Amino acid sequence: MSTTEQALFGCPAPFLDEAPVSWICRLALSQASTPEEITKLLGLGGKRDLDVKFSRLSMDWVSDLCGLDRGCFAASHAVLTSYDRVYRQAPEMLLSMEGVPRFRYCPVCLGGQLTAYFPVQWKFATWSYCPAHGCFMENHCERCLAPLVLPRDLGEIVANNREYLSLRNCGRCGNDMSKREPCLVAEFIPMLADWEQMLMTNGRASISAFYHGYLTIKGWRGKRNIKEVLKLRDKGALHFHGYRLDADVVRRRQQTPRAVNTFRSISHPMVRTDL
Repeated sequence: MSTTEQALFGCPAPFLDEAPVSWICRLALSQASTPEEITKLLGLGGKRDLDVKFSRLSMDWVSDLCGLDRGCFAASHAVLTSYDRVYRQAPEMLLSMEGVPRFRYCPVCLGGQLTAYFPVQWKFATWSYCPAHGCFMENHCERCLAPLVLPRDLGEIVANNREYLSLRNCGRCGNDMSKREPCLVAEFIPMLADWEQMLMTNGRASISAFYHGYLTIKGWRGKRNIKEVLKLRDKGALHFHGYRLDADVVRRRQQTPRAVNTFRSISHPMVRTDL
């Protein structure tokens, strides 16, 4: 089996569930480079989602290029290659700004990481809450309201000196985003309609389905093709275009109780199912 000559040295290994663009940010910092130079080296470009484009590369080639163990991208690659099969029909499942990957985050997760990174599931609109810590995903920096857009340079020139940040810091103001008070799901459940709670559960399950490459659906026999995700979305059992649920949304509802009661009374056509 042919191997690619190693071109980069001292490269950080990706975390098990790390999104490719998160790793690219850390890789660029380790090489005293920029994310733009790294994406050019990898042959990535254009306006389409960089994580999805990265998943179309040979992971063995990338691993050899960076002197990393083959298979280190296996988990995120599995999720993204499965999603790529429905990418054109379901772009709304990804968070993005003009084709640039955007993320939401769990402040508790960020605070507990020795090296801050963004898991691949944080880029999906269907991942509305963190099951590990029971809190809704945060949409932006609390201080300056900047969205979380990657890739970005983790080295900045401040007062003629280069300061190094981590992905725990806001890319605009440098705020430590892990310090934000988490928006706990248990406290806001009364503000959610039943169908919204179902979307939360199915949204989490959809990431598992992408990882495994197939669906198993309660009440249906056997394994289903991953493209069945599109049918579930169209029937209202998954995140759909124009719908959003995160910490900002539920906090606003808390401030307007009348709107909460109105929203909870809205019916929603759906297939009640768990993936």
